[in-house]
Amino acid sequence: MIIREVRLYPAKIPRKYPFKTSRAVQNSANGIFIEIVNSDLCLDNEDPGVSIGTGESAPRKHITGETLEQTLSELELISNYIIGEEPKYAWELLNHLGFSPAANLGMEMALLDLISKQEQLPLCDFLSNKYDITESKPRISYCGFANSDASGEKFIRSLKRAKKNGFNIVRIKAGELSFDQEYGRISYVRRVLGNDFGLWLDVNQAWTLEQAKTYVEKFKDLNIMMLEQPLIASDYEGHRKLKEYTNIPIMLDESVQTGADLDKTIDMGCADAVNLKIMKLGSFEETKKQIKKAKAAGLQTYCGATTVTDIFAGFARHIEFALPELDYFTTGKPRSGTFVENPTQPKLKFTPLIPYATRPVEKGIGININHNVLDKYIVKELGLRCIK
Repeated sequence: MIIREVRLYPAKIPRKYPFKTSRAVQNSANGIFIEIVNSDLCLDNEDPGVSIGTGESAPRKHITGETLEQTLSELELISNYIIGEEPKYAWELLNHLGFSPAANLGMEMALLDLISKQEQLPLCDFLSNKYDITESKPRISYCGFANSDASGEKFIRSLKRAKKNGFNIVRIKAGELSFDQEYGRISYVRRVLGNDFGLWLDVNQAWTLEQAKTYVEKFKDLNIMMLEQPLIASDYEGHRKLKEYTNIPIMLDESVQTGADLDKTIDMGCADAVNLKIMKLGSFEETKKQIKKAKAAGLQTYCGATTVTDIFAGFARHIEFALPELDYFTTGKPRSGTFVENPTQPKLKFTPLIPYATRPVEKGIGININHNVLDKYIVKELGLRCIK
């Protein structure tokens, strides 16, 4: 079996509502959607059996500095390396080529989807077998979410729905409001959800150290379970001082883009937890390596993402089950309902009920492109690329 074609679809999928943080507003899921076409080499002029591996590159300039155009160019280069190769060899080769995270991860995703389909295994089982991961989780529980601009009756309904659906933690984007507004909003969330609900604030670098000290002092009565990236990414010393100042656990996200950043975080003792986004680290193997390092240093671990489709989320769910060291889960949650039109099929679902997922049983990732939708949103200036 060899790879005979790689198809690259640069697209911007419009969301029903903006995804806002203090650093950016995303009105669409921008990505390069990938299909790797594999064929059996058959004798006697028989039609070859064909299978397809699906992936999603998600370059985010505000997170990793990568652009859609740059990632598309890199994916074309990678495609030329792997055409004519067996999928497993192509995956090994990819890990030595040194491309940027978005391109590398998107192509790895498609290759792993294809390889695990050939092995007749769910991707999480293939990875567990490959890396001799013997510990496994029967199910995981996801965290709820509230956007930074959520307010009014819609906000109230979303909080009550999260509680009714069984979530026990909600991540809340913060950092855009004044002190009084922010405190009032978080206080209201606490009143609606009750004292036993975990409140996790993701500030996305919006505060100074002095502002953060003011907030955490005022937040003492709100029982905040986690404060994610309160200060600018480069301020490791400020995070260390804040960690010493408050009992609220501090998680770093934008401060930890690479393994070297994690080493610095550990050496300086400036965090209690880390968000090791696979889209930053660029591969399963690197993510697994850094999560094990973080756990050995006594840090809690989380593998978050951003605005993506069910292809990326489906892949992430397999990753969440293949990494037993993870403590928190959000990335493998269904995404189809966030778009004006869903570009993937079938829909990723909670299993059996919100907010849980049981270990996937479908072969590969289990999510494919719905071309009836996706093709309408291909970026015309970039266009579909077919590399043969």
